[in-house]
Amino acid sequence: MRALVLHPRHWADKRLWPKGVEVRHVAIGGETPRRSSGAPTLDGVGDVATEDGKRALLNIAREWVPDVFMFGIHIRFDRDTVKAFKRLCPKAKVVMWYTDQRPSISKFIKEHLGLLDALLVTNRDAADHKMYVRDIPQVITFYDGVDPDEYWPKPVRPTYDCFFGGNNFWVVSKEMKAARNNSAPWIDKFVGAKFRDEFLRAVAKQFRLKVRGEWGWTGFPVEVDRPAFDPHYVDAMREARIVLNTVNVPRYGLLTRRFFRSIASGRLFMTEYTPGLEDAFKNHRHMVWFHEVEEGLDLIRYYLDHDDERERIAVEGRRLILAKHTWKHRLAEFARIMGNVI
Repeated sequence: MRALVLHPRHWADKRLWPKGVEVRHVAIGGETPRRSSGAPTLDGVGDVATEDGKRALLNIAREWVPDVFMFGIHIRFDRDTVKAFKRLCPKAKVVMWYTDQRPSISKFIKEHLGLLDALLVTNRDAADHKMYVRDIPQVITFYDGVDPDEYWPKPVRPTYDCFFGGNNFWVVSKEMKAARNNSAPWIDKFVGAKFRDEFLRAVAKQFRLKVRGEWGWTGFPVEVDRPAFDPHYVDAMREARIVLNTVNVPRYGLLTRRFFRSIASGRLFMTEYTPGLEDAFKNHRHMVWFHEVEEGLDLIRYYLDHDDERERIAVEGRRLILAKHTWKHRLAEFARIMGNVI
């Protein structure tokens, strides 16, 4: 099987290839891939497609003729480019890896309806999958992976109790309503947004919290630094003893990229609970989860006071990531999935 992918770039490493599998990676963002904010990106996630990147994609397709082409969420990656690929490789299967969650079909998926042979999603929620099956032949669970050489316990002495990286959409929605008299209906998609805001404000009052994010932090009680991206995200996480997470859009079996990278960093990962977590991890062994704000605060306090237990969980969690969730494991899984799709 020949697979052409826009992410992950790691799969171009021959040492990861299962028998009978070859992978080539294209940087759809061109020579210096960037996010919509202009920040450079090195992992292929969220690259803004450029004309140079699209030309490179079609040139490789023409010369190499892959069996599978997989892309993700890329601004300006248009329908015409996928059509051009299909003209060059009419027998190839086209797969989109959608790593976000929405209660309705995202514009990034709508752009390519009718051209996709399969959609990969990062949850096992039957209702979520059902949303797509009318327009896409197969909807399949496929999680993110980790490069253990990038995400590892770097020797950094933590200066904070807790770390959070991301946006605060609850505040974003309030700012939109105030500035534009806009009801911000999209906030209904993020049913966990208010919980995130409440929880992190409570954490900031009681602990030394480090936040890195881009949107929605106006008036937050601690200083918020600019976001960190791969491969620097692990450096940011290592600045604190505990890495925190909440879930904007709960789905059964949802495991986001943040889960794997946070646990691989060698810090204790603590997250708001989502159904199905126990199918992949054991609470208080590989990570820690909580349901309510006060429970989360109590657990932070407990694990800050019990260094040995905190570090034991961090070590066990990373051990599990190395055993099951590296990019090598994911490529073998992808090959099995595509064997069925093809």
